[in-house]
Amino acid sequence: ISYNIYPYNGLIQRLTLSLSASQYAYEVQKVNNFQKIKAEANFTFKKQSPKNTINNYININSISATNMTDILDTNETSNKFFHNIEYIHFNKRKTNPYMVFLNIQGSNNFIKSSIEANYKISYYKHKGLSIRLFGGVFLYNDKNLPGVYTYNLSGSSGNQDYTYENTFLGRFEDIEANNHSFLAHQFVKNDGGFAIYSPFGQTNDWLLSLNLTSSLPPFDKKIPVKLYANFAAFGNVEPIPNYHDVKSYAYEGGAYLLLIPNIFKIYFPFIVSEDISNYYDETNKNYGQKIRFTLNLNELNLFNFIKQM
Repeated sequence: ISYNIYPYNGLIQRLTLSLSASQYAYEVQKVNNFQKIKAEANFTFKKQSPKNTINNYININSISATNMTDILDTNETSNKFFHNIEYIHFNKRKTNPYMVFLNIQGSNNFIKSSIEANYKISYYKHKGLSIRLFGGVFLYNDKNLPGVYTYNLSGSSGNQDYTYENTFLGRFEDIEANNHSFLAHQFVKNDGGFAIYSPFGQTNDWLLSLNLTSSLPPFDKKIPVKLYANFAAFGNVEPIPNYHDVKSYAYEGGAYLLLIPNIFKIYFPFIVSEDISNYYDETNKNYGQKIRFTLNLNELNLFNFIKQM
């Protein structure tokens, strides 16, 4: 539910107040569900002229969500509150578009901030080299902060999406379990943005990453394949049994298959850093277990589509 306010004059072009709610089941036989309620105010700033391609937004929202740690660790569930302040600046120009995203998120046991910058060097039409720089740091956290709230080198799996902002086909599938299904390989390419799953780089300190993606002109007209390379450094990490002297950096490279633009991609890693390679060797994981995919079902949401019109 949303309501738009258009001030007659001033700095704000539009103020959108909205309330949304969702519910999913995670154990159908026991009728166990998780819910999310989100209230937000989105401020759209006026442009200097209608032809200006620069857009600026501030979004303030509060989320009440079923506590993810309760679902994973206990039989009783409670709600947890998260508060976000976001600033978005982007230029939708056809050549070399860019975007900057600032975020501060707080809850009762942590406050963390992040900046994400995206820049595209255009080769021709919509093809080019995409550059993403991400930096995140915790401003405050409890000593016993659950690992679900950390920054993640490998983006977010279903059981790390604690505000339920994304839709997963197998949210609670554990990719480290020997009998997991391929649904466990779905992830969101946020935080460190690595395509391969890594138990390393989960940090409640700081994380810095660089993600590069390139088209393959002129082959990309017929073959929907792109190359990627990712580099990251991070602070104190979550301890992992049997792994010591883990390096504070990581890298990977590979290619991904673009099946549905902005919705469905499958990632195939070719090169990974030493610690990640050793992890897959020591756990006897085959190449198929390194493959992951993104499936952005939110893009199919009719309400979000109407908002963007």
